[in-house]
Amino acid sequence: MRNFLYRMSSSLARFMYGRNGADQLNTALLALYLVIWLLEVLLARQALAAGILNMLSLLLAAVILSTVLVMVTIISLLSAFAKTIKEAQTYAVPFMLLVMLLGISGMFGSSGEQRLWTYCIPLYNSVQCMTGIFSFSVLPAGVAVSLGVNAAVTLAGVLVLARMFNSERIIFAK
Repeated sequence: MRNFLYRMSSSLARFMYGRNGADQLNTALLALYLVIWLLEVLLARQALAAGILNMLSLLLAAVILSTVLVMVTIISLLSAFAKTIKEAQTYAVPFMLLVMLLGISGMFGSSGEQRLWTYCIPLYNSVQCMTGIFSFSVLPAGVAVSLGVNAAVTLAGVLVLARMFNSERIIFAK
């Protein structure tokens, strides 16, 4: 595991010194490089915690993936209603503001709600799961409910999108 992290951090470092040193991708890669470096330091010092860290990182990856699917579905639905790109961007702005407010709410709440109903609210459930994971007080039932709700919302959104794309009124509207 340490060898993999070392190779990953080395290749990311080599890429960041390339000709595109100031773009946003390299900023994101720098953040990823720092996270990998921190994981490497933590794994070197606490070999016993490696199993817990791997489990939490898998939970975090699952929560992030399900959240991304929900967000892409919602933005796709908003974009499908729009007639122009400018209109689609206008529809997406309130959604992005809501997502930012939900992300900020994680800083002010308690570390991972213990009430199961809070994990049934799409996008807010992801904030609760990530707060619990980062504070090492994760509620496994909450993560399961969160993943299930996010999968259901994504599936419902895909079905609505499929129906919209089959409707000539939506697609060929002028």
